Amino acid sequence: MWINIPPPRYPVSIKYFFLWAIAPIKPFVFTNISKIKNKRIFECVFNFINNFLGWPIKITYEKNLDLFKLVDGDLVTYIGRRQYLKLYSKGIRGRNKLLIDQYLLNEVPFEKNDLVIDIGANVGEVSLILSRDFGCSTYSVEPEEVEFKCLKMNLKGYNSSFLNSPLWKEETLIPFYSANEELDSSCFETEDYTHVIEKKTATLSAIVNSLDNNRIKLLKLEAEGAEPEILLGGLDVLHKIDYICVDVGPERGLSYETTLVPTVNTLKDHGFDFIKMGHPRLICLFKNNQSP
Repeated sequence: MWINIPPPRYPVSIKYFFLWAIAPIKPFVFTNISKIKNKRIFECVFNFINNFLGWPIKITYEKNLDLFKLVDGDLVTYIGRRQYLKLYSKGIRGRNKLLIDQYLLNEVPFEKNDLVIDIGANVGEVSLILSRDFGCSTYSVEPEEVEFKCLKMNLKGYNSSFLNSPLWKEETLIPFYSANEELDSSCFETEDYTHVIEKKTATLSAIVNSLDNNRIKLLKLEAEGAEPEILLGGLDVLHKIDYICVDVGPERGLSYETTLVPTVNTLKDHGFDFIKMGHPRLICLFKNNQSP
C-alpha cells in the first residue's frame, strides 16, 4: 500500500505523532474509493472526500474525452487512470517541483526554443514543465494509448511533436507488456502486466534525423529497462545531443535489473561525462564533453 508517512522530527511532538498516526488513512481511503466503477460518481466522491484528504486539487471527469481533468489554481493536467491521482497529494505544483528535482532539470542551462526529446513521456508532465517553465520545444514519445491521449491534451498549444510508439535498437515488431494501472508498462515481461500488445518500434536515430534542429539540448530517457537498447538505436546521433537524463532504476524485466552499468558504459564510449545522480530515484545526468 502506498503510504506517505511524514519524516521524523526530534523531539517528537504531539503534532508529529498525530500526522504519523493518520498517515495510513489517506491511501486506505483513496484505494477504496478508486474501486468505484462509475467515473462520474468517483469524481463526486473524490472531491467530497478530498475535503478531509486535503489534496490541493479538484478533479472533473471529462466524458467526451474519457479523461480526468485535474485543477490546481491556474494549472491543469489531464490523466486517464485514477491511480495516477495518488501522485498529486501535494497538488500539481508540488508534483512539478518534485519532477524538476528528480530529473535534475535545473542542472541543464536551457535557453528559449531549445529542443528536448522526452522518451517515456507518460501523460507529458516533464514535457509540459519544459515547455511552459523553460520555454523549450518538445518531441514526446509514449507507447501507451491512454497516456498518449493525455499527453496531447496536456501539451496542447505548445510547440510540441508526438510519437505513439515504443523505441528500440531497430525498427521491428516486439511484444509490449502493458501494465498501465501500475504505470510501468515495458518491452520486457513484468510481474504485473495485464496484457501483451505487438507494437512496431521506432529508433532514436530515426527521430533525430527527422528533425530540422542541428542540436538537441536534452534527451530525457525513461523506458522501464529498455534504455540500453534505445541508446544502441541512436549511436550515430548521440553527438547531436548536449545532455542526456536517464532513469536507470531496477525496472528491467522479472529480475528487476538496473540499467546503470550498460548506460554509463555506452555514453562514456560516445563522449559523455557522468555529472550527477539523483536520489532516491536512480536518475543520472550526462553531458556531451564536446558541447559548450
